[in-house]
Amino acid sequence: MARVIGKGDDVYEEQFIEEFDKRVRTYLVANARPEENKLVLQSGDWNATFNNGVYNGSGIPIAGELMEFELKKVQRVSPTMGQQPPADGIVLYDGSSLKARKMGSDSGAGATWKIEENGDLTSIPADPGSRERNNLYTKSSFEACRLHLEFKAPYEPINRFHHRANSGVFFQDTYEVQILDSYGSTGSWDDVGAIYKVSPPRVNASYPPGKRQTLDVEYHPAAFNLGGTLVALPRITVYLNGVLVQRDQPITRRTSHGWKGRQAEPEYVTGPVWLQDHGHQVSFRNI
Repeated sequence: MARVIGKGDDVYEEQFIEEFDKRVRTYLVANARPEENKLVLQSGDWNATFNNGVYNGSGIPIAGELMEFELKKVQRVSPTMGQQPPADGIVLYDGSSLKARKMGSDSGAGATWKIEENGDLTSIPADPGSRERNNLYTKSSFEACRLHLEFKAPYEPINRFHHRANSGVFFQDTYEVQILDSYGSTGSWDDVGAIYKVSPPRVNASYPPGKRQTLDVEYHPAAFNLGGTLVALPRITVYLNGVLVQRDQPITRRTSHGWKGRQAEPEYVTGPVWLQDHGHQVSFRNI
């Protein structure tokens, strides 16, 4: 398999991999540039072109041999894309309005949350030099809950690492599940599907920027006995695009940007769910 990642300035990285959604080594990484309507890779004996969804190449060393190949573009769709809420579910955003629903901003001087013509709820960044943020909070607080949302990362080829389409979804005002353009990355503690700086995703199930993706999260707050003693840590299970990336993961501390919440106290096992404004134009729907 192969995937193409934009690096900016008409440079593209081509990664040859064994299979999707596995933390496996990359066979080859090479740079390519566009020529007319094609993407062309040529380095020594390697020669490959990507044109109209077909990828042809020769001289690529695979399993110790120089191989010829033809690959066709795969359109992947999450199995939970477009998922409908259960009968007792709370619709936080359905593509029509925030005022009539359950979410509101914290009135910060950061992004403007705009409802696009297609119903996407998009964070339009403020001045890039400003550190002011305008996060989007539920008006109600929640304890244990399941959350489904769909998001789309913008194409930002010049940016690197956590500067690519950075956002996140927070539980109990304290614990962040990372949203990021992590296509082609290794899947570390700050990649999409991570519990930020606490637990990296098991695998990188990210789709390319510009393609709709899904997050399905089950959150359980800390538990205490009648005497107020902690008996169970908070736990999170995460599916990214239908792939399990966190399994009932205990959270031993606050994630680094959960600055408002308190860690595992008996009187604090509830809080809003919120979407982070991190200065990037990330879109959401079907929350």
